[in-house]
Amino acid sequence: MNTAMPVGVEDFAEIRSNYYWVDKTAVISAFLQDHKKVTLFTRPRRFGKTLMLSMLRYFFDIEGAEEHRKLFDRLKVAQDAETMAQQGTRPVLFLTLKGWNGLSWDVMQIRVRARLGELFNAYDFLLDDELSAWERDSFQAVLRIAKESIFSSLNNLKVDSALHLKYPEDFGYNEALIEKRDGIL
Repeated sequence: MNTAMPVGVEDFAEIRSNYYWVDKTAVISAFLQDHKKVTLFTRPRRFGKTLMLSMLRYFFDIEGAEEHRKLFDRLKVAQDAETMAQQGTRPVLFLTLKGWNGLSWDVMQIRVRARLGELFNAYDFLLDDELSAWERDSFQAVLRIAKESIFSSLNNLKVDSALHLKYPEDFGYNEALIEKRDGIL
């Protein structure tokens, strides 16, 4: 077992290969069962938000799906056949604002719009693909948001804050996990 701590490492594949890690993949099943269109995870700095999103990206992304499937071998999510059927089935646009800074709100809006535009241009072929009507409408709505305003159309937003506790054990480490060392891979 590797006991090196992944301080500052936010890539799920890198952590699975090289670091001490507590299996938090059961959150994928819970996330799928939640049936929310949008979930906003708010946590303090260094609570594993980017790592959690990296794990979700590796799980859901169509690109590299076969290779990524191996990352989940022997993890809790692998025991859930219904959830594993969803692995590698979606195009994923991964956006992190980590390391971004701006002198004003206007500058950040411009940066976010530009980055979203780059991401969606890279995936615009999906509009010609066999998407469901809901998927196509959602994708086109996000394109409109990217071109107009980043926060205009955040309907049905579910906020999961550190105080809300829908997913309390799924971000970061806690004292019990460290002492128990159960589920460490």
